[in-house]
Amino acid sequence: MRSHCNSIQPDLEADLRDAPKSLVVESAGRYNLAEMKALNYLMTACFLFSVIVQYNDPDPLPWMVIYGLAAAACVLAILDRGSWVFPPAVGAVTLVWAITLAPGVLGRVGFSELFEAFEMKDARVEVAREMGGLLIVAFWMSVLTVRKLRRE
Repeated sequence: MRSHCNSIQPDLEADLRDAPKSLVVESAGRYNLAEMKALNYLMTACFLFSVIVQYNDPDPLPWMVIYGLAAAACVLAILDRGSWVFPPAVGAVTLVWAITLAPGVLGRVGFSELFEAFEMKDARVEVAREMGGLLIVAFWMSVLTVRKLRRE
């Protein structure tokens, strides 16, 4: 015995095959574009805030530069400008930098220690926070790269 759902399914599949796919893709693209633009505004603000708080760091310049470059990549993505090479270059630098910090962090700093106090607790917690920031930059640069390559 054939159920009611089974008799409808072939018709639904045919309708989906015949649907104007450009309209569906265009609508989804606009939604994703607006969503990505909002996320890029948020990440720009986060990266610029990171630049500002580095002012009191013992070695502020490299951190200000890397967070500034990440913010610039977000602004370029918002404006839909720039080369696809810029975000992965920033991401690669931050990923390699994070990997160099990993031996001093992994297995030596508990996750909860990162959030116990906002001021510098000790050097190993500070390095763990720095590694976390670098990984956030690397992750977001990979998001920008994939998005840019899919759109080109």
